[in-house]
Amino acid sequence: MEFAIVLPLVCLFLFGIIEFGKGFNDYQALRQGVREGARAGVVDNYRGYDVSPLPTGHAALSSCSDSAHPTQVRKLMCLTTHETGLGAELAVRIVYTAPVAGDSADDGAVKVCAQRSFDPITGFIPGLGGITLKSEIEMRMEKPIPAGITPGMAYSEAAPTGESWTWC
Repeated sequence: MEFAIVLPLVCLFLFGIIEFGKGFNDYQALRQGVREGARAGVVDNYRGYDVSPLPTGHAALSSCSDSAHPTQVRKLMCLTTHETGLGAELAVRIVYTAPVAGDSADDGAVKVCAQRSFDPITGFIPGLGGITLKSEIEMRMEKPIPAGITPGMAYSEAAPTGESWTWC
């Protein structure tokens, strides 16, 4: 009788630890990938990412092939998606900020934002499937903004279902 009462609580606790660990790991991967993307953007170095043809293993990444964005932005989106390791479901947004007029030391900034719906492992804990993991990092440019990029314009992929980019 006691086992029947305690077992659901033990399972809830155990699966809660598993889901929390996966969620925390995914959030850390998202945060690190966004930081790596922002760093690549500020130094204008995309580590050899070439968007035509698509890098090997990246055919599913819409950010690599969306010709609506400038090439440097597509490379940055592709690199950010790859660095997170969270798959093609990741949505990325890039915003370049114009330099301050009259400040010769200011080359502007780049903001990289990403979001992805959390994908629970067990599904045992209700409500976790509706959580969206988000990360945003802005860094000062170390080189001038690449040609062809409009400062202040947001280059973004479609946000996950039910989400928006208002937070970025």
